[in-house]
Amino acid sequence: MGATSVMVMTVFSPRVIFALCLLCWGQSLVAASASPPKPGLLFYLSGSTGTTAEVAFGNTAIPNFDAEITSIKDGARADALSCGNTQRLAYWAPGNIFAQRGTLSFFWRSRDPVGPTEFPVFRVAYADSSIWDMTWLRIDYNGHGFDAFVSDASLSRIRVSVPLQPFPSPKTWIHLTLAWDETKGIRFYIDGKLAATKETKAILYTGLDQFGPHSRIISPNNVQSDYNYVRGGDLDEVRIVVPDVGEGSEAVDPPDPDHPSTREVNDAALDAIKALLVDDAEARQNLSETQAQLREAREQLRLYEGMTAIQLTKRAVVRFSERRRWARAALDAYRRVRLS
Repeated sequence: MGATSVMVMTVFSPRVIFALCLLCWGQSLVAASASPPKPGLLFYLSGSTGTTAEVAFGNTAIPNFDAEITSIKDGARADALSCGNTQRLAYWAPGNIFAQRGTLSFFWRSRDPVGPTEFPVFRVAYADSSIWDMTWLRIDYNGHGFDAFVSDASLSRIRVSVPLQPFPSPKTWIHLTLAWDETKGIRFYIDGKLAATKETKAILYTGLDQFGPHSRIISPNNVQSDYNYVRGGDLDEVRIVVPDVGEGSEAVDPPDPDHPSTREVNDAALDAIKALLVDDAEARQNLSETQAQLREAREQLRLYEGMTAIQLTKRAVVRFSERRRWARAALDAYRRVRLS
């Protein structure tokens, strides 16, 4: 017996459709037109204020996931963050990182000795993708050094690999930097020195969801550290800069304050939608009809709640019998009219 489903359709006026498009446009305005006109810092997490970022151009300084993260005093520069082996730390990506080009840099140390087992160090997730773990960018410990990659529109990975022998001790801070650009490819730096480069042109533009260190998965569906991905480390001075910066330089300018923030754009779009819903009689009528349809759907669902498959089958048979009876009565009446 299949499940009962009810579909409700609503036709909004062109003005309301325009307002909904305005809201969607507001979500992407920061990435499209509110980006700083000169090299600027989009995201900065020093660890001195715990897991709250000092700079978040997307107005999301507080992490979306925060578990098994503790503050430590012996960071690369000052305070830092110690990530447990099953840690979950993720920040929203919109406004804080751009897929077209940028630079991600941070200090990291293994804290525990490393071996041949690979594990992720940092990752950025797609907002939507057919890849199970939604990985768009990742920096990994590969068993003998580091791997780094970004993914293009066809899901091909632009990857570099750097052996590092001997690998730094668990107490040594390593500075990792990955720069990407649709027109140039990627460059990977270790302790400020260019370690690997992959020159190419690719379409990197895509929607991004969250980013954070380690973890088995950071995605719109789940943020998790488990199975063979139970491995943490220490993190300090996370920076995301746009556009990508050259070797030996580091952009630290804050975003241009004259550009509207994501929150301001969204508030303006929501206000516009509310005004249209109030002023537009057709929209109010559509809204009223939709509410009535929803009430009817709920009543139908309540009617079927608790009924067994046999009861539902009997109900269908009775309804079929009634319709057949009505059809026969109508046919008899038609015959009588013709005979008369």
